[in-house]
Amino acid sequence: MKTQRYTLHGHWLQTSTATGRLSMEDPNLQENWLLVTADYSQIELRLMAHFSKDQSLIDLLTKPLGDVFNMITAKWSGKEESLVGPKGRDQTKRLIYGILYGMGADDARDKIQSFKRSFPGVASWLIDAVAICHKKGYVETLMGRKRFLAKVKFGNSEEKSKASICQGSVADIIKVAMITIHVVIGEGVD
Repeated sequence: MKTQRYTLHGHWLQTSTATGRLSMEDPNLQENWLLVTADYSQIELRLMAHFSKDQSLIDLLTKPLGDVFNMITAKWSGKEESLVGPKGRDQTKRLIYGILYGMGADDARDKIQSFKRSFPGVASWLIDAVAICHKKGYVETLMGRKRFLAKVKFGNSEEKSKASICQGSVADIIKVAMITIHVVIGEGVD
């Protein structure tokens, strides 16, 4: 019905996560309405490439000739891409997100080091991100939002500093996209 404008009801939790991601409690989807979804294809990985300026990773993401995670697996493991199976692909995906979001070094130390040798820009960026956070006491997202991590100066929160840059930037990008989509869809509504 044209008189009903909003169909998603729930409690938005705009400040419930430290990185700025949105979440919702108790969503209630009404019937007979269109639900729009968006896939931000490997956005964290793409942000890692952006921040690290690792040309090899950027090339894989901008000129993909197949599955991105298969190509990355082949590069850092030295295998032919055709020999990369689903298990290897999944391990690489977990490893990448583990590097970004704080997989313990003991969990995959050799694999992480091998990955960093294959993508040296990523390795440098991760070191720089922690060093800048140590110096300033905060990290910044792509759009300049700051997340203060006071404990990083005492040797804690190093993983959070790396995660906050990408995860916070993802939150910024998605929020802007949501506002833009809302405006575009709203223009067609009476």
